[in-house]
Amino acid sequence: MGSDTIRMLCELIEIPSVNPQLASPSEPKTGEVLLSEYIAQKLEAVGISVIRQPVVDGRENIIALVEGRSGSETIMLCAHMDTVSGEGMRLPFTPIVKEGKVYGRGACDTKASIAAMLTSIMKSTTTGRIKKTVMFAATVDEEYTATGAVVLRDWLKEQKFGLPNLCIVGEPTELKVATAHKGFIRFHIRTFGKSAHSSQPHMGINAIYRMAKLIPLIEKYSNEVLANLRHPTLGAPTISANVIKGGHAPNVIPDVCEIFVDYRTLPSQDPMDAWKKLKEYIMASPDIDFQVEFEQPEIIDSGMETPDVPSVATLIKLVKEVLGEAQRVGVPYSTDASKFASIGIPSVVFGPGSIAQAHSSEEFVEVEQVEAYASIIERLIGDE
Repeated sequence: MGSDTIRMLCELIEIPSVNPQLASPSEPKTGEVLLSEYIAQKLEAVGISVIRQPVVDGRENIIALVEGRSGSETIMLCAHMDTVSGEGMRLPFTPIVKEGKVYGRGACDTKASIAAMLTSIMKSTTTGRIKKTVMFAATVDEEYTATGAVVLRDWLKEQKFGLPNLCIVGEPTELKVATAHKGFIRFHIRTFGKSAHSSQPHMGINAIYRMAKLIPLIEKYSNEVLANLRHPTLGAPTISANVIKGGHAPNVIPDVCEIFVDYRTLPSQDPMDAWKKLKEYIMASPDIDFQVEFEQPEIIDSGMETPDVPSVATLIKLVKEVLGEAQRVGVPYSTDASKFASIGIPSVVFGPGSIAQAHSSEEFVEVEQVEAYASIIERLIGDE
């Protein structure tokens, strides 16, 4: 099966950790409970104390702090334990190592990162080669509302040992160092009408027809307004209406229609302000002469952008030494990193695997990337 890191990755895949909010009816609703205990026991087995941090419904973050040399900087290594559902995969929790790849739910998102972080910390600790102070954190609930990262962030603010000099959040970036990512808001928009029998549509007001006037305005806003807001690595913000519901019977004129909108913002945008500007744009249209309800965003992430700091430069240097090149990028999705960046921790998103495989029915990670990642982490925490 290969190295200790690949063996551990396979063991992690074998432990289902589907987010309870995303689990199919046939999957357990226990979330990360079994996985968090596995991780805690692995660390404790080599003499590393752990903190089991309660988050929600019996689900816990796992935190470990390994002291380095006196006066050394602190590196925080963080990855989430939860996965999306394994539904649609043939054997989601049976790891398959084939042709240089490891297949299974969570392989790249983000159990490969966890495995590499853990084995690097454990090896460096037992051999006495660890030089920097290392904080390891495995979080819950990243795939739904990032509650684990929020609880961890608030805990970090209260600690007397100070904030880490660098936080690496393990996500599938193909070993590119992402120093920026988008934020997002999600919200419902509703239009209203008047129900009537479908044989007499003139007696009612069709809420779906009203929504049909509104949806093109979202596309127009994206093409004419958002397209002009550019970020050097993230590009423009994006917005899309991804779910629509209207009516309840084929013979009744619908009196309500609802869409679910996903809006990916730039770090420079305030998410609530972005939501308000979209609302104002839509309501200013002469086509909208009817009641529209904009529900307050239910999930908000402000995005993240980390400036040039020595700790990031050190990481990029090590990546170049191991891989021969280092790419600094931005990613269009949201991660736990924004929570830590919001309190002043220089944060990057960096890990093995591709986002193209995450959540897919054929999720995998390349063995070579996992091994390279472990090597980079090991050198980072052992480098003076």
